[in-house]
Amino acid sequence: MITEEILSTLIVVVGFVGIIFIVYILSKIPGAGLIFGLLRRLFVLLWGVVVLALTFFMFFMVGYMAIVYFTFTGSEEGILYQGEPINFLLDDGRRESVFFTLLYAGFCLVSVYITSFFVMLGWKVTRIRSRFNAEIILVMMLLLVFTVFPMVVEEILPDIEVGRYGRYVLGILPLVMYVEGQIKRSRERSDTRYLSSKERFYRNLSEEKSNRTRK
Repeated sequence: MITEEILSTLIVVVGFVGIIFIVYILSKIPGAGLIFGLLRRLFVLLWGVVVLALTFFMFFMVGYMAIVYFTFTGSEEGILYQGEPINFLLDDGRRESVFFTLLYAGFCLVSVYITSFFVMLGWKVTRIRSRFNAEIILVMMLLLVFTVFPMVVEEILPDIEVGRYGRYVLGILPLVMYVEGQIKRSRERSDTRYLSSKERFYRNLSEEKSNRTRK
């Protein structure tokens, strides 16, 4: 057991030293800076693709949750397929549900990037930066979901109709996810506004102990 741990540690150390040696050798080659620059740009490009895919998947899951919700509630004002509440458990409903969620994810993704572009353009024109840029982008995306997205669905998927409650759910779910993310981020920064009563109790207890120690 100890031999395996020593061997694994040795492999890691040798691999790390080998990488450093390779980088050192490449740095001595003429034009190596151009190669490293291209590799760095390639890494940034790949990372952007990963972020794009994760964002698309997040919106896809939001659309899927909305489909599941209206499947089990059967709301007449939700998401309708051929005039009836959509049901992803049926063959036709399942296929149309996939098309709908793909369309919703693509629409939200395009809306976010278009809004981000105009926000950045506003920075350059007015030279005024705001710390609420993420909130501005979110609000603009939700407005587009409420107003434009139903018309896009009507044109591309004529058998599907987004009702009043469907717009609310498709807009509220991303908002709830964003608020939860902000609360989690605030808790990680030790912001007491979003701490639970238990977390606040232990924090106050530790502060009292530190104050007693100082005295």
